[in-house]
Amino acid sequence: MSDKVPSEEECMELLKRYNVPENIVEHSIKVKEVALKITRALKEKGVNVDEKLIVAASLLHDLDKAETVGENINMHGKKASEELKKLGMPTVAEIVRKHVLEAILNGELKTLEEKIVYYADKRVLGSKVVSLKERFDYLKERYGLKNKEVKKNIEKSYPKVVELEKELLGWTQEKLL
Repeated sequence: MSDKVPSEEECMELLKRYNVPENIVEHSIKVKEVALKITRALKEKGVNVDEKLIVAASLLHDLDKAETVGENINMHGKKASEELKKLGMPTVAEIVRKHVLEAILNGELKTLEEKIVYYADKRVLGSKVVSLKERFDYLKERYGLKNKEVKKNIEKSYPKVVELEKELLGWTQEKLL
């Protein structure tokens, strides 16, 4: 089985092919920028990080967002992961699957690439870099009001994401805002 990591251009073509709305494409581009900032700072410190994999997973992390945002929110990440596996991209697919809140609650974030893409997504609201608090307040408002279980998961994951932020930015000392 192949394990392709698509180029940035190929990722943009996939976003078009899957009819990802422009606002989600803009969000994904900003997530890529944040993830690359962290990645490059880590690389400068001698940490081995796969930049091409970070770019691909960042750009494709919300490939299924438009179709899963409503009643299928629990499928978010999973549908995109399945599609990417079919396209011969299992490593990218795994990072995409793990960018959702539950991944940090379940202790699934193992690789540096998974952690960076996950964290970068939690720092971008729309196409703007925001604080974790601002992003999580938005998540509670957007997804937690209708579903108490979702709200509880958002609240339980926040301190874990703060820990992840210390882990990543403690290494880099990068300022993202």
